[in-house]
Amino acid sequence: MKIKVERKTKKPTYTIGKVYIDGTYFCDSLEDTDRGATQIMPFTSTGGNKGYWTDANGQKIEKVPTQTAIPTGLYDACSFWWAKHGCYVVQLLRVGGFLGILMHNGTNADHSEGCILLGTNNAVGRLNGTRLYMDALAARVMACEKRGEKVTVEVV
Repeated sequence: MKIKVERKTKKPTYTIGKVYIDGTYFCDSLEDTDRGATQIMPFTSTGGNKGYWTDANGQKIEKVPTQTAIPTGLYDACSFWWAKHGCYVVQLLRVGGFLGILMHNGTNADHSEGCILLGTNNAVGRLNGTRLYMDALAARVMACEKRGEKVTVEVV
């Protein structure tokens, strides 16, 4: 299964996008601020969850903890039991500069901390109906895993 998150609206405090599954629209997304980092940029940790990416010109792109969207790129993904909330979600693997990146429910960027929130964007900077999409996506990923199929998430 190929999940694609297409970032559409980049605001100073959040990013709105569209989520597609195998080319078909699934739902909207909400993330923290897209600071322009890409998966191929090296990440340098400065301790804890702080650090920066370096672009091709040697310019640093600072990671602002809990307020930075993950770098664009292609990531392997899997189902993950989120014990904190007692449900399955989708987890992105090997995201440079981040740990525990999930696709889950939430209504605004404060609920993200780098994760990709799922729902319907029908209010400025917010999502609605998010639990429904989170559960549906997790079920589809688990079905793929049962069949031995690879799951990827591409963020563009």
